[in-house]
Amino acid sequence: MTPPRNFLNKAHYNMRKPAFPLFMKLALIGIFLAPSIAHAALFSATWVAGSAGGTSATGTMGAINLNLATVSSGNSTQIFPGTWQQILPPSLGTLYPDAAISIGYNCNGNPQNQSVTFSTQVTNPYLLFNYVDGGSVYDFSSIAGTVTLVGNTVGATLSNKTITLPAGSFNQSNNGFAIQLTGTYPSISYTITNGSCGSGHDSAGFDVAETGFSITPT
Repeated sequence: MTPPRNFLNKAHYNMRKPAFPLFMKLALIGIFLAPSIAHAALFSATWVAGSAGGTSATGTMGAINLNLATVSSGNSTQIFPGTWQQILPPSLGTLYPDAAISIGYNCNGNPQNQSVTFSTQVTNPYLLFNYVDGGSVYDFSSIAGTVTLVGNTVGATLSNKTITLPAGSFNQSNNGFAIQLTGTYPSISYTITNGSCGSGHDSAGFDVAETGFSITPT
């Protein structure tokens, strides 16, 4: 039996119809999905824990090597949870990775030296602090450039490049603040002063970040 003419024509068309290239399908999927993909806007350090009570630690931020110097306390140079998204404003986007290194200080009312050194200069970095203690004073006045308070969950105040925390018991992962420095830095040095913590020494979480890239959803 001979099939109807329209059947043959349809079969012939189906046999010769070119398939839509797979790579074009994937490209179209990417176009439609791209606006909803979250990209990190800030990239922070990946820290390597030192010994408990240590005074130095190392880390990396992309291709940049970091060297941290701090004061010995019970858990200094240990890794803390970051929870930076709870401290930073949403306008800065996401931050990765989300961890902190513990920095120590004595509670004798004298400034305690802290520093981080970079193998390659960083521009307009962010400094992030959590597990902070009430009554602490963070003095960044030795740093050139401007200091801007960009995140704050503890009622911190900024004056003359100095952050002052109100009295009270904070010391939680989401208790902290973040600043941005304007300038280019091979290293950053600052001090922490606290004369009221009862144990004789204490610690806070610290991290440093720089701007990465982001895609704004449309």
